[in-house]
Order: sequence, then C-alpha cells, then structure tokens
Amino acid sequence: MTAVASPAVDTAELRKARGAFFTPEPIARYVTEWAVRSPTEDVLEPSCGETAFLLATVEHIARLHASAPAPATAGGLDGVELHPESASATEAMLRQAGVNARSTPVSRPATSSVSSPPEATT
Repeated sequence: MTAVASPAVDTAELRKARGAFFTPEPIARYVTEWAVRSPTEDVLEPSCGETAFLLATVEHIARLHASAPAPATAGGLDGVELHPESASATEAMLRQAGVNARSTPVSRPATSSVSSPPEATT
C-alpha cells in the first residue's frame, strides 16, 4: 500500500527544502522483515513521512502473529513526523490499514503514533 501526499499540499520543492526522502515500499518491507523478529517487539519510526515503514511493520507483524505457536502480546508501534500534513496522511493511511492511529499535533514535533497493530488487538 503506497500513498503520496497531495501535490497541492506537499510539492517536490517543499520536500527537498526540508530534506524529506520517502523510502520505496520494497526497501521498507526488506528492512522491516530483517529488523522485526517478533510480534511482541516495540517499533519506533522516528521520521515516518509517508508511512512506508509503519505499513510494512503492520503487515510483517500480522505474518509473525499467524506463525506464532501461541497468542503473543503486541508490542508498541509508534511513528513521529515533524511535517503536520505528512503526520495526518500517515494517520489516515494507518487507519485504512485497520490500525488505531492517532495524530497528536504539538508545536514541534507533530507526531503520529499507534499503540498496537490490528492483528494483536482482541
């Protein structure tokens, strides 16, 4: 699942000015599968941008839960984003994926965080 912020809100020039780089989905998936070994791990994405790593984590944890020998307690899943529009887009994309996401706007940084992946909730 890949999404891009509205061009009217976030232009290439604005992304370049703030040093934003959006990780391609296949790379995010590869790194997530390497880094997340258990559905009980806590995951922090310190610059979640267009949420590629968080979405890859949700999907990977769902696969780990499916192969777990016994029900596991979910780890935490948190993302932080300084750009308010990207934080809002992250929240919306995670909600579309079935994750109970919330965006907490503060003067700096704006954050988008998730308490647990959807497969781990009862």
